[in-house]
Amino acid sequence: MSIIVYHTEGKSNIVTLNDTKRLLVGRSKKCDVSFPGDFRASKNHCEIYYFKDKKQFALKDLESKNGTILNGKPIVHDVLLSHGDKVTVGTSTFLFKNENETSHNLIQTKKVDKFAVKTAITNSENFDNDSTETCLIPRLDNIKKKDMVLRKNANFKIGDKIDKFVILEKISSFMQGDDYLVKQKNEGEFLLRIFNKPFEEYAPATKEFLKIMRNCIKIDEPQLQKYYDCGVFEGLCYFTAEYTPNAENLDDKIAISAPMQEIDALNILLKIGDALEKLKLLGSVFHGDLTPESILYDNGKIKIKDYGYANWMNRYIEPFITASSPWYLSSEQVLQKSVDWRTDLYSMGIILFQMISGFVPFHSDDVKELREMRINYQFPTPQDYNQNILTSELTLSIITKLTATESHERYVKWSDFFDAIKNGCRKLSYDTVSAAPILPKKGQKNVQNMFSNYFNG
Repeated sequence: MSIIVYHTEGKSNIVTLNDTKRLLVGRSKKCDVSFPGDFRASKNHCEIYYFKDKKQFALKDLESKNGTILNGKPIVHDVLLSHGDKVTVGTSTFLFKNENETSHNLIQTKKVDKFAVKTAITNSENFDNDSTETCLIPRLDNIKKKDMVLRKNANFKIGDKIDKFVILEKISSFMQGDDYLVKQKNEGEFLLRIFNKPFEEYAPATKEFLKIMRNCIKIDEPQLQKYYDCGVFEGLCYFTAEYTPNAENLDDKIAISAPMQEIDALNILLKIGDALEKLKLLGSVFHGDLTPESILYDNGKIKIKDYGYANWMNRYIEPFITASSPWYLSSEQVLQKSVDWRTDLYSMGIILFQMISGFVPFHSDDVKELREMRINYQFPTPQDYNQNILTSELTLSIITKLTATESHERYVKWSDFFDAIKNGCRKLSYDTVSAAPILPKKGQKNVQNMFSNYFNG
């Protein structure tokens, strides 16, 4: 028989675990084990359930705000419980006891102040008036927990397993990891992205990754790539997502169609903004690494992929400035400042510029040179690259607003962005006069040198 022992309202409580029912623990009074006065505990903090394969009870964190602590360490995935395990939620603690196991883990007794911790566990059913009492102290070195073996490399072969996923083929590689086509039994095929930098099991990077991705997994919106699962395999963080092999991306469309008509480019930007606004509303998430390659055309509709984790990658995997496509990074990313949803506005301004002109405004494979361009050169106009391009003043003002160096100078709200784009589309729809090409706005003298270097190699 397995039980949970905890202390509330001046008395100890015992709850018998049932192998057919999950035990919910949290601050809510509806929980099976409730700590209503502990405001560091989440309403539904964690749960204990019976894992049939191992015939043991397991502990699962329910994406709690402050984490679930097992024997002094936060858990990042489900963990099997052993006799004598001590679990902390918020500032409250409970003890897991399994009478079927031997009690050799509980080998010493000592006097403790039962009020020194909120939930001291005693070997008697009730506390007396004395503030000290004999209790059993778990010997943690006898509670066996399997240490995570860190993988020395991120190379996987067809047929290898990453947790419950079997690798069918390698799709692609990128600087920070690899994409695989995988299959899960009875669940179909998925894209699995795994990062190549290993972390210790309880490292802040793994906990933050799982928290971010679990939040993204909740998002279910046709305009956003669906995420299904996430985990840490031998120290490597991974997630699975829907696989769309036949979807065209915006990078392909630009290569074929640029320079595009202004109204077509603005309508595409409107759809991108609509998807990103939903991302912010549904999950308080921004993309952070928006490029034409991350914008898919799936059955004629826009779908944004690879969102949500760019800031985590910048902190733990690789700085933004070493990104494979740094031309779309915002000024604050290039200068390695803090970022928020407005960084996506800057990237959208670069994409709009590229759709209209066929070029990105600043192009260099040398990240140091790119940074110097951002700092020292005036932002060009599409006409600086192609004087035959006709661009309205309204569209130029949208590009200027989106690509403002300081994030607070960009659109303050998504609604402001939508108003500007819709106004631009309406104006372009009503304009029927075939105007002469606009005289290009000349930038600083050294901008011309930059373009000469670009076209000459």
